[in-house]
Amino acid sequence: MELFKTLRRKCETSKQRNARQHAEEFITVEDFDGKLYIAIGGIPAILFEDNTTMAEMMERLENLRTNYVNYRMKCQGNQTL
Repeated sequence: MELFKTLRRKCETSKQRNARQHAEEFITVEDFDGKLYIAIGGIPAILFEDNTTMAEMMERLENLRTNYVNYRMKCQGNQTL
């Protein structure tokens, strides 16, 4: 029984790591027409105002990536094998 728990935990950790890696590649900060945006899949989605600090940008980016990972993990958990 312990073996199954260990395997499940490792599988869960691997899925989370993969989701995080995908989020970091899929959700980025990009420059479009001289303005900075959070881009999702290369498409500008959320404009940063000119007075936004680097720390605020990184916090928003991190929050969005974390929400994306949590969503993917929840969706994967609802799938039946």
